[in-house]
Parts: sequence; structure tokens; C-alpha cells
Amino acid sequence: MAGNHMAAAEALTLFDADLIAEKLRALFLDDGAAPAIPDHAVNQIAYSVGRVRLRHANVYRWLLLLLHHNSCFITKATALQSLAWIGIAEASLSWLDDVIRSIDLPYPPGLGTHEIVRTAIEDIATWNRVILTKLNSFAGSMQDWSGATPAALNLRRTAIQALGLIGDGHTLERIQHDITAWPLTLRTEWHLSSLNINQRLYQQAAIPAEQRAAQEQRTR
Repeated sequence: MAGNHMAAAEALTLFDADLIAEKLRALFLDDGAAPAIPDHAVNQIAYSVGRVRLRHANVYRWLLLLLHHNSCFITKATALQSLAWIGIAEASLSWLDDVIRSIDLPYPPGLGTHEIVRTAIEDIATWNRVILTKLNSFAGSMQDWSGATPAALNLRRTAIQALGLIGDGHTLERIQHDITAWPLTLRTEWHLSSLNINQRLYQQAAIPAEQRAAQEQRTR
């Protein structure tokens, strides 16, 4: 049934993405308040806001809160995927610094939004228990803490896919230290993501620094 719901959400975003984005934006207009979304619809909404690249501070806050507080690994994976989708639609996420500061995330206050999001996804991909213990919604069975149950592997695989979209040179270096202990399915996924990261870094290096800065400034 959940698969049918996600397929329906996908079909709607393909039918008229602008219309769906407008309807979704209406759910997030009340600044500071969590949207009134029924539990059974959370995954579909979380998927859809990412699919249409809905740029709104309250959307980003809600997705981060799902990642932080929601105990369902499927919901966490969906939020992660949408965070990455929205991230690639923006050259800079510095306009969301205030949102990040309003959420109690276990990262130094000096980090920028993009770096915090990227680091959080890296922590999930590598199953960094030191950080995950500070995100109390990860507290589950001892099996879950191994990072090797089907639900945990799916979440980690989604994180690795997301890193393919927003990861950088630091990501490549960090993951390389952990990958030898990973299951084959995760190593295979990382191979694809690392190719995407390297390709993006190569393309960015071909653009003069001044031009990249101008592109980022226009998106703020």
C-alpha cells in the first residue's frame, strides 16, 4: 500500500509540478508552526516537496525535524532524499542558516547550512553512532544500531545516493576511510555516488571562481 501511495505522489508531481508545488506551499505558510499533516501522509508529502524542489524555509525545517525526531527509518530516508533534491536546486543554502540555528542539531554553530546537511548525511551513511546517539529518534533495537538491518541499510543507501548529489571532496575522503567494512550493496551504491561527485567537482573546477561566486549570489 505504501508503494502505491508513493507512486501516486510521483504521478502527481509529473502531471503538473508547478500546481503541486503551489498546493504544497500552502501547507507551510504558517511561520514557526509544524504543518498539520496526518501521519499516513507524511511520507508522500516529504517525497513530493523534494520532487518539485519546493524552496521554503519551513519545508526545510520540517524535513530536518523528520530526520531528527521521526523514529521511522522509511520516513527518515524519504526526508533525506528530499533534502538532497532541494539541495541540488540551489547553488547556496546560506539563506537557510537561521532555520538550522533554530533546530537543536549536534553540530558546531559555526558550520554553514550546506555543510551541516552534508555532514549529517555522511553521518548516516557511515552510521556514526557518536552522532546518531544524539539524535534520539535513532534509538531502536540493538539490531538497528548495527546499521545492517534491512531498514537501516535502506536508510544508509538513501544517504549514499544523496551524497552523490551534494557531496564534495571532504565526502570522498571521509567515506573512503569507512568503505572497506561496508556490505557489498552499500559499496556498490557508493561507487556510483563517488562517480557523480567526481564528475561534479571536475565540472566546477572548469568554471572560474568569479563566475561560480556570481552564480551563488544570484540564488540567494
